[in-house]
Amino acid sequence: MEETLIEKLKQFYFDYRQTADPEESFSLAMQTMPHFVLHTAGHMADENDLEGIRSIIRQYEEFSIAPEGSNDSVQERFENEFREARRKSLEPVQ
Repeated sequence: MEETLIEKLKQFYFDYRQTADPEESFSLAMQTMPHFVLHTAGHMADENDLEGIRSIIRQYEEFSIAPEGSNDSVQERFENEFREARRKSLEPVQ
């Protein structure tokens, strides 16, 4: 199964979170999404993947029009997952 846009957004958040605070990381991740969608849709167009283009555009529309409070909860969830992943990576191997 292909990665969903929300999973890609989380990946971008985790990448930016290495060097930026939570708010800036989420903002940068959100700013990256339109570029990613256009780039991916372009590749899909080259492959004549109309269904893939429809899917990625539909996903983008779903989370780009979400209410502001929804984005806050997504950011909070990403931050909790980031902290948990970081904590696990710092635990000693037994």
